[in-house]
Amino acid sequence: MPNIIVEIPLITSDPDGQAVGLTLDPPFRFAKILAKTDGSRVLQLHPGSNESRHLPYRLTVLATDTGTPALSDAATFLIKVKF
Repeated sequence: MPNIIVEIPLITSDPDGQAVGLTLDPPFRFAKILAKTDGSRVLQLHPGSNESRHLPYRLTVLATDTGTPALSDAATFLIKVKF
């Protein structure tokens, strides 16, 4: 069923209390990071019928702090879109 929206909570922390930025690699058209009104962030997936395929998409969320030097970590998801 196209036009279903799935939101996955993204929870970050930094031991030094610095802000943590989030980016997606690669930037798929149907995936984005949203800031909610309560300050939390989610990975929102909103695939259309043209994104349906047999093999999963590989999506990495990269978290980078604002320190010097900037430190980062990543989590990779396999997302299967099938209608």
